[in-house]
Amino acid sequence: MALRVEGKSLFSTAGSAAVPAGQNSVFVANAAVTSDSHISATLVGDPGPRQLRWVAREPGNGFTVYFSGGPPGQRPQVPFTYLIVEPTPR
Repeated sequence: MALRVEGKSLFSTAGSAAVPAGQNSVFVANAAVTSDSHISATLVGDPGPRQLRWVAREPGNGFTVYFSGGPPGQRPQVPFTYLIVEPTPR
Protein backbone atom coordinates (compact mmCIF):
# COMPACT_ATOMS: atom_id res chain seq x y z
CA MET A 1 0.00 0.00 0.00
CA ALA A 2 1.48 3.33 -1.04
CA LEU A 3 -0.81 5.65 0.91
CA ARG A 4 -3.43 5.14 3.54
CA VAL A 5 -5.07 8.12 5.19
CA GLU A 6 -7.56 8.02 8.03
CA GLY A 7 -9.07 11.37 8.90
CA LYS A 8 -8.22 14.64 7.23
CA SER A 9 -5.26 14.99 4.90
CA LEU A 10 -3.44 18.08 3.66
CA PHE A 11 -1.91 18.54 0.22
CA SER A 12 0.19 21.55 -0.67
CA THR A 13 -0.90 21.13 -4.29
CA ALA A 14 -4.63 21.35 -3.55
CA GLY A 15 -6.52 24.61 -3.33
CA SER A 16 -9.39 26.74 -4.48
CA ALA A 17 -9.87 29.68 -6.81
CA ALA A 18 -12.61 31.29 -8.88
CA VAL A 19 -13.15 32.56 -12.39
CA PRO A 20 -14.25 36.18 -11.78
CA ALA A 21 -17.73 37.32 -12.83
CA GLY A 22 -17.71 38.49 -16.44
CA GLN A 23 -14.54 36.56 -17.29
CA ASN A 24 -13.98 33.24 -19.07
CA SER A 25 -10.59 32.36 -17.60
CA VAL A 26 -8.37 32.75 -14.55
CA PHE A 27 -4.67 32.13 -13.88
CA VAL A 28 -3.79 30.26 -10.67
CA ALA A 29 -0.21 30.73 -9.49
CA ASN A 30 1.44 27.54 -8.24
CA ALA A 31 5.14 26.84 -8.73
CA ALA A 32 4.54 23.07 -8.33
CA VAL A 33 3.07 22.81 -11.86
CA THR A 34 5.23 20.88 -14.33
CA SER A 35 4.76 20.11 -18.02
CA ASP A 36 3.48 16.64 -16.99
CA SER A 37 1.21 17.68 -14.10
CA HIS A 38 -2.30 16.29 -13.96
CA ILE A 39 -4.56 19.12 -12.80
CA SER A 40 -8.10 18.25 -11.75
CA ALA A 41 -10.54 21.14 -11.42
CA THR A 42 -13.92 20.62 -9.77
CA LEU A 43 -16.57 23.30 -10.12
CA VAL A 44 -18.27 24.17 -6.84
CA GLY A 45 -20.56 26.84 -8.27
CA ASP A 46 -22.95 27.22 -11.19
CA PRO A 47 -21.07 28.37 -14.33
CA GLY A 48 -24.29 29.55 -15.98
CA PRO A 49 -24.54 28.65 -19.67
CA ARG A 50 -20.76 28.09 -19.92
CA GLN A 51 -18.71 24.92 -19.74
CA LEU A 52 -15.22 24.18 -18.44
CA ARG A 53 -13.13 23.89 -21.62
CA TRP A 54 -9.53 23.15 -20.68
CA VAL A 55 -6.69 23.74 -18.23
CA ALA A 56 -3.41 25.09 -19.63
CA ARG A 57 -0.22 24.31 -17.68
CA GLU A 58 2.54 26.89 -17.30
CA PRO A 59 5.42 24.89 -15.76
CA GLY A 60 6.95 26.55 -12.72
CA ASN A 61 4.28 29.27 -12.69
CA GLY A 62 0.79 27.78 -12.45
CA PHE A 63 -2.15 27.08 -14.72
CA THR A 64 -5.05 28.80 -16.43
CA VAL A 65 -8.63 27.50 -16.34
CA TYR A 66 -10.70 28.31 -19.45
CA PHE A 67 -14.47 28.34 -19.87
CA SER A 68 -16.52 28.50 -23.06
CA GLY A 69 -17.90 31.95 -23.87
CA GLY A 70 -21.29 33.07 -22.76
CA PRO A 71 -23.35 36.23 -22.98
CA PRO A 72 -21.68 38.97 -20.89
CA GLY A 73 -24.66 39.15 -18.54
CA GLN A 74 -24.53 35.39 -17.96
CA ARG A 75 -20.96 34.95 -16.76
CA PRO A 76 -21.23 34.54 -12.98
CA GLN A 77 -18.24 34.04 -10.73
CA VAL A 78 -17.40 30.32 -10.74
CA PRO A 79 -15.55 28.94 -7.73
CA PHE A 80 -13.61 25.71 -8.14
CA THR A 81 -11.22 23.48 -6.27
CA TYR A 82 -8.13 21.88 -7.77
CA LEU A 83 -5.58 19.15 -7.16
CA ILE A 84 -2.21 18.95 -8.89
CA VAL A 85 -0.50 15.54 -9.01
CA GLU A 86 2.43 14.11 -10.94
CA PRO A 87 2.21 10.91 -12.98
CA THR A 88 4.62 8.10 -12.22
CA PRO A 89 7.57 7.86 -14.64
CA ARG A 90 7.22 5.21 -17.33
